[in-house]
Amino acid sequence: KHSAMTPALLKDAADRDMAKELNKAWQSDACRLLRAFLEQPHVSAVVVEQEGQKAAHKVLPHSTRVVELLRAHHLPDRPAGMDTVDPYVKLRIACDDETWWEAKSCTKENSADPEWNEIFFVDLPMERGCELHLEVVDDNGGALLDTSFAKSEVLSKEQLLKDQDLQVSLQSKGTFCRDVS
Repeated sequence: KHSAMTPALLKDAADRDMAKELNKAWQSDACRLLRAFLEQPHVSAVVVEQEGQKAAHKVLPHSTRVVELLRAHHLPDRPAGMDTVDPYVKLRIACDDETWWEAKSCTKENSADPEWNEIFFVDLPMERGCELHLEVVDDNGGALLDTSFAKSEVLSKEQLLKDQDLQVSLQSKGTFCRDVS
């Protein structure tokens, strides 16, 4: 797959550094379209034929998965002492208790029933145990002011590798708390 590689998948330090720089750009709307185009079977076949298998020895075995963030329902409308909720979602892949990949959705202002309809591409290493964590956060103008109020159940690599849609339930964190990460 031709995509922004998760830096840890690459064996060479120079390749890892370049992947770190390019990773954020690949999450833009234009690059999402480009990635979807490049992953079409007929396009992929042409690219492989042009490049051969030269890069195969530089990359650890992995599987590229598509995470589609659709919507949330019935988020708290007005948390105690706060304005209307402005939710976004933090997505994080942890492999062997280390953050492997992370991304953030766009913020949906003043919405207790947000619809994101966003797509994220994730490269999962095949040789490591990985989990997907989702967290819904209220945007209050900055990371130190944002309020985390719901997390998903943890999805295992086995669940992510199945070719099926998953509906994820959110669990309230109890009381609102400030995110200081």
